[in-house]
Amino acid sequence: MAPLAGELTLFAVEKFKYPVFTSGDLSSTKCIAFIGGLTAGLGTIPYAAKLSAALKEKGWKLVQFHWSSAYDGYESHDLTTDARETTALARHLADAANTAGMTDLIWMGNSTGCQDIAKYLSTRNDQNSNSIVKGGILQAPVSDRESVAHNEETNVMSAEEAATIMREAGKAESMIAEHGDEVAPQLRAEAGGKMTWKRLHSLYALGGDDDYFSSDLPTSPHDNTAGHAHPLSTSFGQFTVPTLALWSERDQFAWSGFDTARTRMRRWAEACPPDAPLSWAVIDGADHEVTDEEVQEGMIVVVFAWLEKIGVMKH
Repeated sequence: MAPLAGELTLFAVEKFKYPVFTSGDLSSTKCIAFIGGLTAGLGTIPYAAKLSAALKEKGWKLVQFHWSSAYDGYESHDLTTDARETTALARHLADAANTAGMTDLIWMGNSTGCQDIAKYLSTRNDQNSNSIVKGGILQAPVSDRESVAHNEETNVMSAEEAATIMREAGKAESMIAEHGDEVAPQLRAEAGGKMTWKRLHSLYALGGDDDYFSSDLPTSPHDNTAGHAHPLSTSFGQFTVPTLALWSERDQFAWSGFDTARTRMRRWAEACPPDAPLSWAVIDGADHEVTDEEVQEGMIVVVFAWLEKIGVMKH
């Protein structure tokens, strides 16, 4: 990633303090706050430099931060912890004593970070920060469950590792009550991991808490005969601000092609309330993290057009 100049500070999460890095127009009261996916962390997003520079030209800033699930922390933490930390960051950014006092905050997630955005937007209840959150961006909102279950098509990992994960995920629900925070021993033995039963179930089992974007999610709880955790009406249907879904045309982690993705995103849009609409686009030539610099520029154009559309960025 290209060098990025900015300001490194701290924000409080209960008894801890975590780093937060701000770049772009440091005096701005408008920002995009970014959270990454599995194994990502502060400073790992490939398009941060281009996004930050483009935001600066528009009088905005980019906020990146550390969260407990960053890097390998995802194996033992969950969306509830992430939601607590994203809420703490939003509260910190809203407080003029800590920052310039944000008036407009747009959450943006990549990959599993999109689950964090969906969790935050469908359950947020912090009155101190709610007013500044004006929208959310889901970049590469793919299903972790389907990605591994259909590994013969996605090839996200070795066949042996995928088989181990799916086999152990099938056992996970019965292990959660008494052993949820313990590491699944077969994953440690065969895949070198340290994932807990609870997180294993959340990411890869039907009914897992991370399962917001699978193709087989029902529209409402009345249709939920298979036991999914998030029928669309209970996730997208609870959003109170506009969202933008960005599907990568060449996403190596996506099980279905982008034609099927279009159908999926249309269902998400139909589930959203009229006053919190979801817009969507397929980013031509993009891989999962949008690593190509020319493609990054195209994605930023789409993002800025949407920000103008919802009325938070000047043309």
